[in-house]
Order: sequence, then C-alpha cells, then structure tokens
Amino acid sequence: MWWGWALVAGVALVYAASSKRLSTSIITGPMVFVALGFLVSDHGLDLVRIELDSDLVKSLFKITLALLLFVEASRMNLKALRGDAGWVGRLLLFVMPLVMILGATSALLLFDGISIWEAAVLGVILAPTDSALGMPVVLNKKVPHRVRRSLVAESGLNDGLALPFAIIFTGAALADLGFEVRGDAVEFIVKQVGIGVLGGAVLGVAAGWLIARAIDVSFISSTWLHLSALAAGLLGYAGTEALEGNGFVAVWVAGLLYGYMLRRVVGDDHVYSEFAEHLTEALIPASFFVFGATMLGVALDVVTIEIVLFGLLSLIIIRPLATAIGFIGAKAEWPTVLFLGWFGPRGIASLIIAAIVIKEAGLASDDAIVSITSIAVVLSVYLHGLSAASGASGYARWATSHPVDVDS
Repeated sequence: MWWGWALVAGVALVYAASSKRLSTSIITGPMVFVALGFLVSDHGLDLVRIELDSDLVKSLFKITLALLLFVEASRMNLKALRGDAGWVGRLLLFVMPLVMILGATSALLLFDGISIWEAAVLGVILAPTDSALGMPVVLNKKVPHRVRRSLVAESGLNDGLALPFAIIFTGAALADLGFEVRGDAVEFIVKQVGIGVLGGAVLGVAAGWLIARAIDVSFISSTWLHLSALAAGLLGYAGTEALEGNGFVAVWVAGLLYGYMLRRVVGDDHVYSEFAEHLTEALIPASFFVFGATMLGVALDVVTIEIVLFGLLSLIIIRPLATAIGFIGAKAEWPTVLFLGWFGPRGIASLIIAAIVIKEAGLASDDAIVSITSIAVVLSVYLHGLSAASGASGYARWATSHPVDVDS
C-alpha cells in the first residue's frame, strides 16, 4: 500500500515542480490526477484501495464542493460584472436552462428505464461548468477580458444555481417511486431548498458582519482573517445541515453575502478568502484523483455506446447549440459564440452532486446516473484539456482583428 501512496506523492511533487510551465500546455492537473487515480486503483496496478462509500471519501467530496461553492460565490462581485451582465445573463438565464432541457431530452431518448424526472436530474447535473478544466483559456491574457470574465463568472455562479433544481427534480423522482425512503416529497424539497437559502443567508450575513466589524475595530489578526472564510464556509454548511436544510445551497448563498459584506471593508482585495481558495485548489486535484480511483473504474465496467454518445452529445452538441440559441441577438460573431459554447467543461461539481447529493437521496437509477456523469466528465477532462491551449491561442489571434465583437 505504501508503495502506491509513495508513487502518488512523487507524481504530485513532480507536477507541482512543473505546474507553472504546464499551466499553458495541453497537460492539465485534472488530466494527470484522474489518470493517476485510475492507474493505482484496483482497475489498474492495484496499489491503492479507496472505497467510494467510505466516510473519508464522502467527507472529502462534501468539503471540496462546499468550499468551492463558498469561495466562488464570495469572490463574485456582481457590481463589477455590470459591463458583462448581458453575456453572463445569457449564459445563466438562457444557455443553462437550455442545456438542462436538451440534456434531459437526450437522456430520455438514449436510456431505457430512466424516468422523466431522473432524466431531468441528469440534465441538471451536467449543466454546471468548471473553468478550471480550461485553465489555459482563463490564463491566456490574449483572450479578450470580456470572454474570460464571462466564462469565469458563469462557472462561479451556475453551480449554486443548479443545486436547487437538482434537489427539486430528485424530490419529484422520489415522489414517482412513492417516496418510501424520504417521506413527503414537498416537505423534502422545502426543507432542502428553503432552509438552505434561509440558513445560508442568515449565517452568511452574521459571519460577514462579525468579521467586518472585527476589521473595523482592529480585533482580528492577519492570520485569522485568512482563516475566517474557511470557518464561515464550514459554518454555513454544517449549521444548515444541522437544521435539515441543504448545506450546499446554503454555503453558496452564504458565500455571496459574506463576500459582499467583506468587500465593503477591504474592497476587492480577497485577502479574507485566500486560505480557503488555496485549500480548495488543493482539494480539487485530490477529488479528481479519488474520482479516477473509484468512480471512473466502475463507470468503465458498465460503459455502453449510449453512455459515450450521451457524453459526447453533452459536450459537442448540447452546450454549443444552447449557446448559439442563447446568444441570438447578442453582439457576438460566430467564432466568439462557438468559443463560449465549447469551453463549458463539466467538472468536479457535476461529479460530487452525482456522487453525494443524488446518491444519498436513493434514486432508483442513481448508479446509472453516477456512471453516465463519470463518463461525461472524463471526456470533458481530456477533450477540453487537450484543446484549451490551442483553442485559446487560435481564438486570441482571431479576436485581435475583431475588437468590436469582444469589447462592445
């Protein structure tokens, strides 16, 4: 066992030493750690054994998603996005629902035995995007600011927006089954979403007021200011779960309000969230490693042509088509629309929502949903990872001669 973990640590060390150089290459962190997880798992060299149902793995996934939602939300300065509101609004209000609808429709057509509500759940799970999988796009300063800001803002906001829909459709799917496991469907939805929003709002405001006040009167040290976002995020999640609400919904709402209150004191300096952000950046590769070591192998054991086709449809057809429809009437030429449509990768949020939120609810098709999501995400990890650097460079060259398109 220790030889396996030594190999994992050695690869992580080599990747860390090369990370700056690799950040603009075709090799991304998720690609490396997914492959590493699969290699050392019982589906590969059988050097490391990790159980998806273990409390450690569940805790890793829950903490990763909770912190990811909190950090992304807390860093969202909605006022600063006013100049990009048109594009971000289209991505969230038009493109995202279209991706859900088209994804659910495709699932119904391709998979036998899946109910309409379970198909809707699958459509929602694969709607959130993960800008980290296209990091060369985000880091390439030759790609116009508006395009990069829009993709990052979409990624930061759509995780939290997708969660209530996932919970509502899960409740509806359970109701179709008689809802024997979790009681009344309406009560489940109201508790999960209602208490989640309310709990997150109250705890986010309370935590934000406390830390903002401590900064005003110079009561807080710089070290604990760095740690404050971590504590606030965990409070939002754990406090709402204790009230039987959905902690993931709560932590996203809490992050929005916490960041808003802290920016009133420290401006756009994100010093209050730096530690939580760095911790999240470390947990994400660990989660991709666990995905490769657990979920991917199981998914590959049951993979079918239909599952692969659905994954490719989700990435190559559904997202670009939804973006093209959503941007009708916008001042954006087709290369920009195509670029925005392609670089909507599916990542860690989709995996964790499937593995934790949906799996714990006990849907009849939960194993199938997790496997389908796993294949779609691994396709995204490699297709988007391999195309990010060249795609960003090619689009940047085109954009230099079309400044009106991207800056208006």
